[in-house]
Amino acid sequence: MDPLKLKRVAGRLIDTRASILQESPFFGRLLMHLPLGFAPCGTAYTDMKRIVFDPDFAEEMGNEELKFVLLHETFHCVLKHCTRCGGKIPFLYNVACDVVVNSLLLKAFGRDEIEIGGSPAMHLAPDGKEGAEYTAEEVYKMLLSCDGEKLMKQYGAGLDDHGNWQDCASDRLLEEEWNRHLREASHLAGNESGIPNELQRLIDKVDTQPKINWRQVLSDFIRTCRSDYTFSPPDRRYGDEVILPSFQEDVEGSGVEGIWFVVDTSGSVSDKALGYVLEEVKASLSQLDRVRGYLSYFDAKVSPPAYFEEVEELEKMTPVGGGGTSFGEIFASIEVFFPEEKPTSILILTDGKASFPKEEAALGIPVIWILADSKIEPPWGAHIYVSSKEGV
Repeated sequence: MDPLKLKRVAGRLIDTRASILQESPFFGRLLMHLPLGFAPCGTAYTDMKRIVFDPDFAEEMGNEELKFVLLHETFHCVLKHCTRCGGKIPFLYNVACDVVVNSLLLKAFGRDEIEIGGSPAMHLAPDGKEGAEYTAEEVYKMLLSCDGEKLMKQYGAGLDDHGNWQDCASDRLLEEEWNRHLREASHLAGNESGIPNELQRLIDKVDTQPKINWRQVLSDFIRTCRSDYTFSPPDRRYGDEVILPSFQEDVEGSGVEGIWFVVDTSGSVSDKALGYVLEEVKASLSQLDRVRGYLSYFDAKVSPPAYFEEVEELEKMTPVGGGGTSFGEIFASIEVFFPEEKPTSILILTDGKASFPKEEAALGIPVIWILADSKIEPPWGAHIYVSSKEGV
């Protein structure tokens, strides 16, 4: 495979994944559990451990198509289609799964249809109703009674390859792992809109409350915003036929640069809450070998960013502020404080008690809101809640 093409396509996929995390944290957090890889598979596939693309297939797609396929593969994992294929006719079961997944995605994003590679994505069951109204097994039973020639004409080929699903059929460990991912993503998302009712019912069945690892969530978000990857040497830990982007952390140790921490020191944030959240952030970053970035404090104004190269340096910086709160000032200051090279991500530690600007103000930079002692839900960006009262 052409290294330049791999690097180009990997960049687009990673940017698309970061975009999904920004626009829909619930879906983005699920997607983050699936490493991205490449193989000459014709289209794309998942085995509930990764998402693999044929680079030629990915390169021909637009950004919306890439987003749809990434989430299509993620939904196969969430619904555990891969482990439920045993004893079924592969073609019919493949169609049934794609009909359900595509319908769920179209419904979640308020769309009637989408074309992938010039062909409409199948989303209607044989009875003409949306696939989202049924399980894959229910659609499969309908397909069993359909005329074969009519089936090929109506559905044709799917947008991905399910040929490797037999390898994970009835894998209970994989199923439980995805139950855990689903619980955690739902818990972190809170009342976030965009979760289809059909998925919410699945979440309700998996009712065990997860123990959220806040530090891992922060580390995962930071890693998602990275772009310093290489294909020399390739990462072949998932099989000789699949090449995964090898991040520089695999060779030089884990590290991130260009993060801008902006800490709320307005009068509405207690010292206890602020101190607790700062400790959580430092603990999260301590999992990485190298962290370089900037720290500012804000109330109605934003202090000039102070550069740091070690997590320990954060402890030496003295908070300033104590007045009102303005999120708008943070984003209005980006061009002022970073006229040449923008931050790789912005982490805002706050109680959320202020007016949120429009998402365009972030200039495309990934943002995570780390909310202390508050259940206010930001209208955009990723967010997590860290409570000093609960001691999570």
